[in-house]
Amino acid sequence: MIKAGFIGFIRGDDFWEQAKKAAAIGYRGMDGDASRAPGDEPLEVKAQKLRDIGIEPLTAAIFNPDRSVRTICDDEKIIRETFERARRQNIKRITIFSGSAVSSFRGEPGTYDELMKDIDTLNKIVAMAAEEDLFVAYHNHYQEFADYHKGVHPIDYMLVLCDPRLTFELDTGWVTVAGEDPVEVMRRLEGRIGAMHLKDIWDVEGSKHLAGYNPGEESCFTALGTGVLEYDRVLKEMDRQGLDMAILEQDRMRNLSPMESLQLAYLAMKETGLVE
Repeated sequence: MIKAGFIGFIRGDDFWEQAKKAAAIGYRGMDGDASRAPGDEPLEVKAQKLRDIGIEPLTAAIFNPDRSVRTICDDEKIIRETFERARRQNIKRITIFSGSAVSSFRGEPGTYDELMKDIDTLNKIVAMAAEEDLFVAYHNHYQEFADYHKGVHPIDYMLVLCDPRLTFELDTGWVTVAGEDPVEVMRRLEGRIGAMHLKDIWDVEGSKHLAGYNPGEESCFTALGTGVLEYDRVLKEMDRQGLDMAILEQDRMRNLSPMESLQLAYLAMKETGLVE
């Protein structure tokens, strides 16, 4: 059976109460680590508090601290600090959530040279992680499947040029925005999927233009089961491939509150008979 996880949704001073509510709904994993939780306790204590609630912290992320830099962070100090954060919480996955490919959200699209730099950085991080018994996942957006450099999609460069130990945190919502079938992409990446994000969207075109998005307007994203994602097919393919955690993501709320959206999504997934 597949377990349900989430990314985002809970934050702020009432983080722990929200975590308890998510666990009560049925969620068993958080695609992040305990450094997001408030309080002065050591990371080890916070991670154990999450586990005691019933929520497993699943990954530590490497972010570029300078948001004006478009490429993946290659600062060895930051990379090592992220590895240490994972080690202290008994986390095995390191995730890269963005790179040059998503630059069009903030302005000009990523370039071929930036992509090549990102691939070099990914190979560096994968090799460093392997030395510490960690593995690395790259989280896609729609651009990796829709943009072209010299007639080739960024995802295809990555599949050919990246260390084969690199896995992918496959975001099915962004794959759908790119016009691809998430299940076909899952089959193509079989054996290299490190995590799965289920994200539903009702405004496919609008989701491509997040840089100009007004948060006061209605969101392009929506609760799972109320948009275009064929999540039942995704869950069936996850089950076939032995992928055991469906991570719910919703970049922005639409009409429901975060807890309402978590509840609706969990029940939709559970109704398939594939999710605990």
